[in-house]
This record gives sequence, C-alpha cells and structure tokens, in this order.
Amino acid sequence: MEIGKLYQIRKGSSWLLYPSREAAITAAAPSTAADSTNASCTAAFWSRELNCKVSYISPKSFFVLLEKNGDYFKVLSSGGE
Repeated sequence: MEIGKLYQIRKGSSWLLYPSREAAITAAAPSTAADSTNASCTAAFWSRELNCKVSYISPKSFFVLLEKNGDYFKVLSSGGE
C-alpha cells in the first residue's frame, strides 16, 4: 500500500482500527480482521477492555493510508476515524 492513496475494502472481513500500536498489541489479536457481522460488537468489546475507542472499517468502505510503520498502519476512514 502507498501513503496518500485512497483504498477500498472490496470484500471479506471488516478491519478493526486501534488508536495505537500498544492497544493493538494488548488486544493480542492475530489479525485485525473481524467478521463483518460482529465487527461492531468486537470493536465495542475491545473499546471497553482497553478503555479507548476501537472502531472498524466495513467491506466496501474507503480509507486513506496516512502512515506505515512495519506491520502497523495509520489510516483515515471515510467516517473520519
């Protein structure tokens, strides 16, 4: 993926968006993908557990890649998150 480009999740799973690398590591999820039928529940669960805002990007949603650092990406979703 290239920084500054617009991308769309075309099919598959939703992506969970953690506010920091530390939050993602604490969640210890082997993948940032979540079944699109329960992405809102999964994001709500991790928001409570980590005491922060975890959101998600659903299939067919757009996002822009702002920064990448190894396996971690900073994105801006079409919802402004």
